[in-house]
Amino acid sequence: MTDERTVGELLLDVGATARDLMWDPNPDRAPAQARSWGEVVEAAAELWAAIPGDGDDPSIGHVVAVTEWLHRRQQRTGWPGVGEGDAQLEGMARNLERAAALLTAVDPARDLSEAEEHDAQLARMRTMHAVYVTAHAVGVSVNQHERTLRRVQATRESTRIGQSVEPVRELSRRLCSIENTAREYLRMRGPANTHGERSGVRERLERAIARWDVQAHRSLATRAPEVTSAMFVAMFEREMTLVSEVVSAAAARHGLIDPVDFARRQRPAMSAAQEAWGHLRNDLARLAGRVRVCDDDLLVAGTELRSALRGISAQLIVGHGGDLADLRAVSQVLMSGLEGAAHRASVVQDVVTDPSLQVSARAANSLVRESAVSPEAPVHPNDVARDTRVPLPPEAAAAVAVLVRRVVSATALVESATSTLSHGNWATADPPITGRSAWSLSVEVRGEDRRSGFHR
Repeated sequence: MTDERTVGELLLDVGATARDLMWDPNPDRAPAQARSWGEVVEAAAELWAAIPGDGDDPSIGHVVAVTEWLHRRQQRTGWPGVGEGDAQLEGMARNLERAAALLTAVDPARDLSEAEEHDAQLARMRTMHAVYVTAHAVGVSVNQHERTLRRVQATRESTRIGQSVEPVRELSRRLCSIENTAREYLRMRGPANTHGERSGVRERLERAIARWDVQAHRSLATRAPEVTSAMFVAMFEREMTLVSEVVSAAAARHGLIDPVDFARRQRPAMSAAQEAWGHLRNDLARLAGRVRVCDDDLLVAGTELRSALRGISAQLIVGHGGDLADLRAVSQVLMSGLEGAAHRASVVQDVVTDPSLQVSARAANSLVRESAVSPEAPVHPNDVARDTRVPLPPEAAAAVAVLVRRVVSATALVESATSTLSHGNWATADPPITGRSAWSLSVEVRGEDRRSGFHR
């Protein structure tokens, strides 16, 4: 099948993937991302050279030089070694290569019209923006991978090959250098909005949260209890809490909200809520099994919520000239959304503690065996063999009840903390947010929050 996407459409896809990586860092993927990073840079440089007009800027050359140095060092140190690459980064590289191929027929030396010059500049900006956000996202994963290695080393007297911290730390440093180079290029050359995002971020977010609030209640409270619906609510609620924490951290660093109050109350409460939602979602995903029936309207509302959350400009988070008024507005909308999370958590509690709730027999049997003292089979073997839907065994029901109570408690704490959060002009001694610090202020990818068993 022929790929009929234009250069602009290919670059928009690259930018969307880069932002997905930023929103979902994963230390387990750091080695694969390290293997594939060079492919992205090589393809970006190829596209840069193919774009007509005046592209004589040293920034892309610096990015290429640092990446080539990293490649040689990785060959010497043996990390990350031979293995699979990262599918998302490889997809970005293919799109960049395809865009470069489309431009090879254009004479790079010919004079461009004003409109063509604008298009060429926009293509360079989108290319550099993708490099910038991707370097940031991979850097976060690498940083967290380094912390994992440190914990491993702390429990062992010797370090196995591939578990040395130094090459991981060096990759993090070099990615930070690349990130700074790309950010400076964007700051000096680019318009405020170059990556094709729709305007009206606040309005879209308000609509998405309002729709989600209504639909989550409708799907959970007016239908027969369904574990898959509760699972998806937990998943989307965790995402909204995570994004709220990141945006609020940026707002606090810019002095748009009280940074002291945020650090002492809001951030710990949001982190606890993320963890609680994540634990609950993981167990519910397991109990749902392979057969997952979910209200289509709930999925549509959740998908729109996710799109609105991820549509928040990367400029507002990692910053290279983003509009502080937009940051303040988005922060306020998200805080309002979190104030309704406690009610939604209570509805989820009603669903998962309903005696008529049906779950996977195999999953229920496995869950009980892992936690119960009694060796007796909690679920009939015939049900396990056929993996039929069965009521939650008492032991599993008790475990899930504990998790959902933690969610209710955590979301109530978030509601209390955010209701007293003051928006204003707060003096802050810290510099404006730049680079990786914006994400790394508070967000950790917790091992217990790993995705399992379904595609988001």
